[in-house]
Amino acid sequence: LKGVVFKQAGLKPEDVNVMGVSPQVAVQSLVAKRVDAAFLFEPQASIAKLIAPVKQIYEVGEVWPFPCMVVITSGDTLKKRKDALWKSLDAQKEAIDMLQKKPGEAATYIAREFIAEPTLKTLKRGELSREAVITEAIKTQVFSPAVTPKAQARMREIAGIMQAQGGLKTRDGKPFDVDQLLDLSWQKARKL
Repeated sequence: LKGVVFKQAGLKPEDVNVMGVSPQVAVQSLVAKRVDAAFLFEPQASIAKLIAPVKQIYEVGEVWPFPCMVVITSGDTLKKRKDALWKSLDAQKEAIDMLQKKPGEAATYIAREFIAEPTLKTLKRGELSREAVITEAIKTQVFSPAVTPKAQARMREIAGIMQAQGGLKTRDGKPFDVDQLLDLSWQKARKL
């Protein structure tokens, strides 16, 4: 956020006060006018637009797409439990396929994780089922089980930004080597 969005807007870190809070607190703070803006991921952004008098003004993923969910493990786990890890990645791919091809069905499995009640009372559309809300949010996203060359380049860029901000340090002070950490053997074996 600081290394991309603020930079593109010509803002310095001291121009903006950033607080890390839960999505619910962020929306409540925005509605109560205690903050000027909130940075939310999906489906919280879609939920906020339905229940609160807020307007989306910027979509980071459209302007600066980045890989936001990856699977990580230790080198030991990768060596000792590769079969179990690969089964987990296969299951993750199946879930991604469902999100892409059957968002309504996928929503039935995850909606209660984001919306506790069976329906959501909205400002302008009446009551909507939580599954309908989550289905709409899913449809706004792009999912891929593969770490593409473009995603790898973005990871390198993010690492560079984090290093420049002091949030990522190497012992020798050299640039962080993202490629050294990536194991793409699963996706190569699956021809992704």
